[in-house]
Formats: sequence, structure tokens, C-alpha cells
Amino acid sequence: MQLHTQPGPRHEATDCLGPGERFSRPRRQFLLFAVVIFMSTVTGYAAENATARSEERPTSSEGPHCVIQVAPAATDIERLAATELAGYLKQLYPGTGFEVQTDGAADILVGTPLSMPRLNELLGSRTPEAPEGYLVTHATVDGRPTGILCGTDPAGVLYGAYGLLRDLGVGYLLNGDTLPEPTTKPFPLSNWNLSDRPLVPTRVVFNWHNFLSGCSTWDVEQWQQWITQSQKMGYNTVMVHAYGNNPMAGFKFEGVQKPVGYLSSTQVGRDWSTNHVNDVRRLDGGEVFDTAVFGCDAAVNGTNLQRTQAAQALMAEAFATAEARAVDLFFAVDVDTTSANPQAMIEHLPKHARFEIGVKEAAWMGQASGKMWLVNPETPEGYGFYRAQVQQLLDAYPQIDSLVVWHRKSSTPWMEFALESMPKAWQEEFAAEVAKTPDAMDFYHSHHLFAQAKIVIAFQRAVTELGHDDVKIAFGSWDFDFLPAAHRFMPSDVALIPLDWMVLKDASVFDTHERRLAVAKVAATRPVIPIAWAHHDDGNYVGRPYTPIPNFHDCLTEMKCQTAGFGIIHWTTKPLDLYFQSLINQVWRSSENESLERTCRQMAQQFVGDEQTEPFAAYLQDWVTTMPKIGRETSDFFIDHELKDLPGTEAAQRRRLKLLNAIDRSELDATGNAWVDYFTGLEKFILDIYRTENAFHLAKNQHLAGQIDAARTTMATCQPEEVIERFANFSQHGGLTRGEKGLIVSMNTRWLPHYVRFRQMLATEPVRYNFAPTSHDLLAQSRGVFTFHFDDQGDMWQCLGSEETDAKTFAIDAVRTQRDTAKADAITEAICRTGIESDKPIELTLQPILPRGGRSGLTSEKLAAGEYLLMLMTIEPDEAAGVGDHVVDLRVEVAQQGASSRYQLAPTRAKHLRLQCRGSDKSQWNSIHEIRCEALDRSGPVTASGQNPHYAPENTVDGKNDTRWAVEGSDHWIQLTLDPKRSFDRLEIDWYDGASRLYDFDILCSDDGETWQTVSHGADSQPQGLLALDRIDVVDAAGGSNKALTLSYPVKLINPSTLRLTLTPVSGKVRICGAILTPLNELTFPRVRRSRKFPSE
Repeated sequence: MQLHTQPGPRHEATDCLGPGERFSRPRRQFLLFAVVIFMSTVTGYAAENATARSEERPTSSEGPHCVIQVAPAATDIERLAATELAGYLKQLYPGTGFEVQTDGAADILVGTPLSMPRLNELLGSRTPEAPEGYLVTHATVDGRPTGILCGTDPAGVLYGAYGLLRDLGVGYLLNGDTLPEPTTKPFPLSNWNLSDRPLVPTRVVFNWHNFLSGCSTWDVEQWQQWITQSQKMGYNTVMVHAYGNNPMAGFKFEGVQKPVGYLSSTQVGRDWSTNHVNDVRRLDGGEVFDTAVFGCDAAVNGTNLQRTQAAQALMAEAFATAEARAVDLFFAVDVDTTSANPQAMIEHLPKHARFEIGVKEAAWMGQASGKMWLVNPETPEGYGFYRAQVQQLLDAYPQIDSLVVWHRKSSTPWMEFALESMPKAWQEEFAAEVAKTPDAMDFYHSHHLFAQAKIVIAFQRAVTELGHDDVKIAFGSWDFDFLPAAHRFMPSDVALIPLDWMVLKDASVFDTHERRLAVAKVAATRPVIPIAWAHHDDGNYVGRPYTPIPNFHDCLTEMKCQTAGFGIIHWTTKPLDLYFQSLINQVWRSSENESLERTCRQMAQQFVGDEQTEPFAAYLQDWVTTMPKIGRETSDFFIDHELKDLPGTEAAQRRRLKLLNAIDRSELDATGNAWVDYFTGLEKFILDIYRTENAFHLAKNQHLAGQIDAARTTMATCQPEEVIERFANFSQHGGLTRGEKGLIVSMNTRWLPHYVRFRQMLATEPVRYNFAPTSHDLLAQSRGVFTFHFDDQGDMWQCLGSEETDAKTFAIDAVRTQRDTAKADAITEAICRTGIESDKPIELTLQPILPRGGRSGLTSEKLAAGEYLLMLMTIEPDEAAGVGDHVVDLRVEVAQQGASSRYQLAPTRAKHLRLQCRGSDKSQWNSIHEIRCEALDRSGPVTASGQNPHYAPENTVDGKNDTRWAVEGSDHWIQLTLDPKRSFDRLEIDWYDGASRLYDFDILCSDDGETWQTVSHGADSQPQGLLALDRIDVVDAAGGSNKALTLSYPVKLINPSTLRLTLTPVSGKVRICGAILTPLNELTFPRVRRSRKFPSE
């Protein structure tokens, strides 16, 4: 087998080849090469070109020759089909020459009855009639055996070409093609006998802008490949979605350019927890990158207009490919979110064209609580707002076939306003409509969808007035809850597009008869296009795709969606192909409801060839039904929950590997072996994640129990760096994709940092901060907040800039160091190129990295007790500065942790621990975040005499600083379970607001839970005081200006704490570039180093 990627038209002029010709170039993927088809044949193929080539027809002495004929009246799509067919056949049968002509004797006729009327005569009643259908057969024409490829329409001709090639052994993946080994046998015509047609009209492949591992990092070549490969599989529509901040949907209204964000890269854009890094080549697995920044060429900085123009230029070129290939384009655009309703633009409208609503805080989309304006599309001016948006979208993308008005499920301005906030006329109209169908009042978000129907109507009016009657308007969202209200209030010709989001909770709409019937109630009288998920960004992102839906066409028929269509949403491409292939096969006539077993056998044959199809098919079927699906892309955590049942996961992996090992690899060619290596690597990767996470959770539990040494020993077994490296290596088998590159970045910035942070909590890794400019996207949804610097040794520094410190940043081009040979000096030189500065004191907290996140789940953590060396890096960048011009006072102290939270007790053994609480000096509230002691049994019950709702007693042992137990009253208790075999002499309590409250409580212990003994206790807090005090003349200490200066101070922490660093200017400004806090113990576990060399600055 061979793998070829076929991306469609390239934009570089140097790749222009003649019709039917192919351009080969080596790729870095393991044993792969790219095959690029010159796509200008779609729009620029002329009949005279074909005729001219016929004059150069080889003679019989040059070997067998096959003429593929299209009619002079053939459409561009028919010509493309013939060209594609010739190009593939040349590779399958290299001993035969294949050529496309428009006249003369022909060996293969390609066309439709309209372009080539003689096909009607040849086929008679067999002529295909269903839209996009085709027939491939053979006959004797003019006395010679002739192959016939007849399509009902031009699209049918193209699908027929791909269907024929599939029958000859070609396979289609999202990332390329698989071809059988070339044969020297004569090219056959006699066994041509196949026909097919799609059973549903709209077959959508839907990629979603947001993640580095999705289409946001694609350049035009990847977009063209995705469109082309989807079509080859049998899909006929591609769909994209634009959040309100996406620059590809930017527009201007009343002279104001819409505020937009970025197409995310590793240095700009922050949508959905995208984090930034200085140089992706320095990441674990970073050897797969050629440049420092990962992202598409259109991921630019600049003004709103510049970002919009760059994104629209990219997407316009991509969409031109869809148009050229007769692939429909659905373009979804948010209308309900904060960023989709920019107040700076709306406030240009007169007040009668807008209405005011109250909104709650929604930090995930940058929405503050208060008031905001929404546009009334029924006023002339309000309609003008939406008309401008529609017009400029269609000007930018004339290829759009359906504009999809998109909304979120809740928590947005258009999904949360009170009924009374609507214009009075709307309230009256809504009441009248509900009076007609009283049940509508109880529909999901009934009045919100009634209001949004007015936006939909405005979109419909706009496309009509603009002369785009062929552009349809649809309405979509997550889940199916919105269908009843949308069906009641939307115009009857508006298709509804629901995402099957609940598959994440194992509650797919396709799974049960009841759910399918609920959809059918709407789809019986309105087009409904359900969107299935190949994988899920909120939790089932890597490993394998979802198991394909069985009897899929029957499911669509039961839902009454078969007359409308379906779609699949995804972000990455590999290894999702089996899911895409299964669902599309099930909705074509010849493979209706095709079994998973059959699809696995077909894909196995494509991957490894005929000899080893059966064992690999058995593996694929087991893999797609049992391999764990893990990871998410929408939060600060790549792994956001405990991965349980490690023994079961290991056993299942052994079973699947046994199936892989049953393959006789001596029967495979290089490509077949590469695919087996890929799946073997994927199996090991998922188990690596499980084992690493299992050890990580064990170490965290040991830490919570006060077993610090045990936690350190456990963490020594955790090497996520190696896991990422192995992912980067095995992913190159089968062709490394943009999605896999994005996952390498994602794991380095959203998985690895949590391990580094915990190592710092255990004092087994230095804490490193680099003060440098950071980029932020205030319009991003659930925006990422972290920026990392990886130095040339591969060590991770968290970057803090103006956003994080409220100090101004600076940067300089060249830095001198005091010594020029040590590796440490190279790092110092790089760190001192940037910093923060102020003419006022700068106060910083030094603690484990990631003290706060973009979403819930991250809180400040303490450094372990012990001895450290604090190193600070600074510089005076002004070459003219002299001694005395830059003098700073430095103060290092233990940061105030609140009232004493550590208590010394006499050594004690017991089964139960109780805190008898009597409020604090501020109130009668008793409130505790965490309780820790070395004898605590966290598996035992936690009870209390009372609790406030949502503040349960078990929160005190969950290991989270953002949860707590709380109850009001002067006499309450909380009780915990102890291990009676373990003695303890210390107790740690994290009181709520302990810095300003003095809590009154007693500690009691019991062996039976009935008789209690009061245990005396005393405070064991570290005295607040100075750890270091210094005055530094930076120029003098560095030996000159523009010279990096490193300052070192020993620090000893008696208890777990954080450090406060205060820098006060005496003369000049305060500047700091970096800080490293290194544990001085023999327990530091150095990070495993790779042999490769990291790029320098």
C-alpha cells in the first residue's frame, strides 16, 4: 500500500502542472510522498487543450494506451472527474498510458446524459436518475470494448470516478489517500459494473475554529485538502463556524470596524484556553516544528481591519476550492454572544433601533454584569446592522450556500434577558403567538428563540434584497432542546442544525428510540440536519473516535432527517477516518447501514493490503469500540478528571496489542508497517497517559495526607515529557498532521505545567518566572491566560507581563553577561532581554506556577518547607547609565498566610477527629477550606452538625482550595475519620479568610465516636519576618550598563509558604527580568533531557 496526500489546488504558481499530470515531492512523514493534482483543470480546462494533446498521442509501440473521453460540452466538474481518474489510473497501472480527450476513439466515456447524449442510447433504462448518482459499466462501442462512467449530474460523475477508484483499491482518508501497489497486469474493463447514489441530500463535514489542534492553524493547503478528501469519501458539504470574535466574520457598520480577536497561534489568540509559548521547537516533541511559531499565516496581529482582511483572504481561497469542486458551503455565525453584539457599533444606532437588557457576569466570554444594548432588527436602522453583516459576508465569500444563524444554549445576552426587556410590541406579539399554542410558553427558552427568529428573518430579507436568493438561512445550536421553540417561531423553510453534544455524557440523540422520535416531531415538517461528533472537545478528544452509530441510515429515517441530511463535527483528522467512513458508507445505496465489521475490513485492506486484512480488521473493530477516549481542549486542563481503572485499561490494551501482534508484518510493505507502528504507538500513548495520571493522583493524595517523602518518590516515576516525545514520534507514521502538532503544543502547555507545578510544591523542581510581554485576547471565549518560556535547556518558565503584574514591560535586542562560557549565562542572557519596570515599588508573589487559571480549578499553592536559593535577574538597559543611576531596595519575606493554620499537638491516636467551632471575631460563621493531618483517612465519612447549601463538610478533604464547608452558628462541629494505627502531632486548617479572622474552636478526638477528649494545641506558624534585605546598585554590581545581573539569596521556609518579593526604587526605575527559586535538597528530580539540541534565541 502507498499513502498519498492530495490537497487540491495549491496557491504557489510553481506547482502548476498540466492536465492529468502529477507533481511529486518528498515529505518528512515516514515513507510518504505528496501527490498534488493541478486543480486549474476545474476552471481552466479547454477543449482545444485536450484536442492538442490527442495529436501527441503515443503510438502502439510505446505500450498500451487508454483514452478517457469527455464531451466538448462537459462541465468543469466532469473534466475534473476525468482528470482525477486518469491521474490515479496512471499510478495503479503504470504500464498503460492514460489521456483525457474530447474527440476520437475512446476507451472510457465520462459524462452525463446532458453533456454526452449518446450515453442515453448506450444505457437506456439503466441511465442513473437520482441526484449525485452514477453508473460504471462497460459496453461495446464502435466495435471496441469501452468503459462507461455516467453520472446523473456532474457531481455524480465525480463521485462515480471516486467510486470506481475505490473499487480498484484506492482508499480515502481525511489526511490523504491509500493506493494499492501498482500492477503490471493489463488495465481491465470487463469487470466494471457498479452503481451508487446517496440516500440523504446533505452530507456535512464540520470543522470548528478555536483550538491549535483544529482548523484555526490550517493554511490554505490544509483547507483544500480537507475539502477535497471529504468529497472523495462521499460528503458534499463543508461547514465552518465563526464565534463573535472570529476575524473571518468581521464587518464594518456606520464607519466602525467590528472588534475581532485572532486566529489562534502560539503567540496570538486565546480562544478556549489557548496558551502561548516562546518557541515551539523547544517543547517536548518540538523537533517536528520548523519555526518558532505554530499557527496559520493569517494568524496576524494588527488592527481589527488587518486581522479581518488576513482571515478573510485565507478563507476565501479555501472556499474557492469548495466552489470549484461543487461542494456546498455552510457558514455559521454567532449572533447571541457578547462579542457578536459589540456595544461600540450598536450605540451608533438611534435608541428606537435598540433595546436595553440586564446581563449577569459571564467571565468565560468577557461579559460584566450590568446593562447592554441589543439590536432591534425590525426597525430600519436595526435591520441595516444585520444587512451590513450579511452583505459583507457574501461579498467576502460568494461561495456560501447556507448562512447559519448560531446561538449558544444559555448565558448569553440573547438567551438570558427577561421577557419584560423585549420591546413592547414584541411582548404583545409573543403573547398572541403563545395564545395560539399555549404549550409554547413552556418550550426551552421560548421567548429568546421568538426574539432570535427576528434576526433570522432579517438575514432572509437581506439575502433576497442582495440578489442571493439561492443562499438559504438556517438556525443552529448545541443539543436538541431548542428544536420545539425554534420550530414554533422560525420561518418554515429555515433548516435547524443541532449538535449532538450530549454524546459526551453517553446520552446521544441517536442512541434511543425515544430521543429519535422527539427529533422526528419537528423533522417531519421542517428540515433538521443533526450533527454527530467524531470526538468531543470537552472530554473525549484523543485516543479513538466515538464508535460509529450502527444502522445510521435507519436512525436518520426514524428521526425523519433522511430528507434533510446529517453532519459530523471534528477538529483533528487522524485517527478519525473510520468514523467518517462508516457513517458516509451507511448513507449510500450500495452500502446502506453497512456494518462496522465490514467498514473495518475495508479500512484494514486500505492500511495493510489483502494478505493481513483479517487480523488488522479484528484489531480496528476492537480499537474503535474499547480504547479509552480521553483529554479535552476547552479548559486549563488537558486531563481534567481522574482516569480510573488502570488494571482494566492495561488488560484491554494487552488484548488489543495481541491482535496487532497477530499480523504477519513480513507480509506488509513499508506503508502497512507504518500504520501498524502508528496504532501500536497510539495504544502505548493512551496507557502512558493513564499510568502517568494514576501516579500523579497518588502523589497528590499522599501530599494531602502529609506524606511528602512518599509523594516525592511517586512523582519521580511521572515523566509526562517522555510521553509527549513518544506521541510526537509515533504520530509521524501515517503522516504527521496539523492536528497532531497542535496536540503537542497543547500537552506542553495544558498538561505538563500541572506536573511542573506539583513538583515545585514538593520542592523537587525550581520555580521559574520570566518577566516579559504577554499577549492577551479579551474577546476570546474562556480565554487562555498562561504564557511559557522554554529555555535552551528545555526548562519551563511562566511568563508574567503587564496583564499579570500591572507593571510596564520592556525588551532589548542584545544583552551582555558577566561570563561568556557557562550554559547558565546563555539562559540569563535570554531571560534578561525582557522584563518589567516601574518608578514605583513592584511587589511579587513567588510560588508554584499557575496560581490562577482562565476557568475554575486552579488556585494559589504553597512552596514546601525547606531551604532554597532565590536567584533574581535584572539589567540596566540604558548604555548611558552609570553608577548610582539605578539603585533598588530589595525585600524578601514570607507572604502573609492569614491567622495561624498549623497547630502542634501532643502525639495522638484516634478513630475520629472533631473540630468544635464557635465562629470568629468577625461573625458567627464557621468556614474551612481544607483540613490536613498525617493520620487523616480520606476514604472515611466527613460529617457536620450543619452546613450551608453548596458548602458541604466533605469539601474540607477534597484537596481543592476553592471549595469549603460553611455553617452559621456559635456551636457547630465538623467530624473526620482517622486511621487509628497512625499517630499525628500536627494539624493544618485552611480557614476561610483566615488572614483577617480569628476563629474560636477546640480540637477533640474519640475512639468510638461517643466519648470525646479535648486535645490541647498550640500555634506552629512561622514568624513573619525578613528572609532577605538588600540595596543594589545595578550598574555597579553588574560591572556596567546593559549587562545582565544575577543576585542570589538563601531562603529557609519553616512551614509551607509563599514568598513576597518587594522591589523599591531608590534612584531610577525598578526592573526585574527573571526569578528562580531552587530547592537546596538532594530530593530534586531533574527533568529527563533529550539528546536533541534546542534552538537558541
